[in-house]
Amino acid sequence: MRWKKGMLIYNKNAGNDKLERNLGGCLPVLAPHIDEFLILQTKQKGDACRYCLEYGEEMDVVFVLGGDGTVHECVNGLSPLQRRPLFGILPGGTCNDFSRTLKIPQNVRQAAEALVNGKVRPIDIGKSNNDYFSNFWGVGLISDASNNIDEQEKNRFGKIGYLLSAVRTIGENAPFPYKVEYDGNFH
Repeated sequence: MRWKKGMLIYNKNAGNDKLERNLGGCLPVLAPHIDEFLILQTKQKGDACRYCLEYGEEMDVVFVLGGDGTVHECVNGLSPLQRRPLFGILPGGTCNDFSRTLKIPQNVRQAAEALVNGKVRPIDIGKSNNDYFSNFWGVGLISDASNNIDEQEKNRFGKIGYLLSAVRTIGENAPFPYKVEYDGNFH
């Protein structure tokens, strides 16, 4: 594949200090396929969403190098656009749940090769209130545990940090009502 304009958004904090290796693995693979290549680093929460909203309609393809949180931000930045670019995920986070669901190789170089040599596949995107989501929508304990994650524990223990957050959060949950609308019907 070849694109006129492309963008790579990367999260410098994702993946426990593997950034240099990850960038070194994907840039030599992606760059020869893109005439104009914009590379942007996130510095704080919300940057990836903002970059997608600001530049997304100008791009033919947007790649994200980061974890599920950075991917989620990009999904929220690209979904409301009138003209959406192709979107490719380069796994660079702790769990990389969405890229695993899509069967994207977890080695960043192999993922980049798969993205430039692969086929375009449509995916479903859901919407909850004003937020979009890709492969997962959670309420209750799973949502609270994710929101209460201790970043230092996550950086130190990786995936186990999520388990520790769930254990801390489990006693704080109370039952709650909810409604789900699917194809115009409430359930």
